[in-house]
Amino acid sequence: MQLFLERQHEFFIDGPEGQIEAVIDGCPKGIRGVAIVCHPHPLYAGTMHNKVAHTLARAYRDSGIAAIRFNFRGVGQSSGSYGDGDGEVEDLRAVHQWLEAQTVKVPFFLAGFSFGSMVAARGCSFVQPKHLVIVAPPAGKYDYPNAFDCPALLMQGTADEVCDAQDAFDWANSLRSSIETEVFENGSHFFHGALTDLKRRLMSHLSEV
Repeated sequence: MQLFLERQHEFFIDGPEGQIEAVIDGCPKGIRGVAIVCHPHPLYAGTMHNKVAHTLARAYRDSGIAAIRFNFRGVGQSSGSYGDGDGEVEDLRAVHQWLEAQTVKVPFFLAGFSFGSMVAARGCSFVQPKHLVIVAPPAGKYDYPNAFDCPALLMQGTADEVCDAQDAFDWANSLRSSIETEVFENGSHFFHGALTDLKRRLMSHLSEV
């Protein structure tokens, strides 16, 4: 439990391919949940230190929710090599199992940015989070679930230069479950100049969860 109360703590978790490098942004004043944040594509410089992933973690932390970020296999000091999505979902599973073993009796939250949003979306089935955040998803490239058992939030810029924004909106509109949407007019894929707004809007939603 102490790990989740420290301001920041870096450590390793045993994963399916060896060690998984992770960091926790803790809440010294106490926590009301633990969030797992998944980073963008490992083959395109995506790491747990990505600015959007970092902003998501800070939004959780400042909302009283400890946040754990981790490097997928083959990134940073995490063992292994790119797993074509399936392997990264298994990395998420290992992180979730580690969290469960810490006997932290608080709800889980789950978020992912870009490629990491696909991993988070697929991980919902076993993490069973209280709330899911999908940021700038490459919905036209990867298969995403068509329903979620928890409240979900899509955050998408209209000027996304990496993932087609309309694909994200079409996917959200096709869901059999409800999803809230935060649209960032003229927002880029990496939310350049809009990270403060991203954090503010997410914290507003978290205050109501």
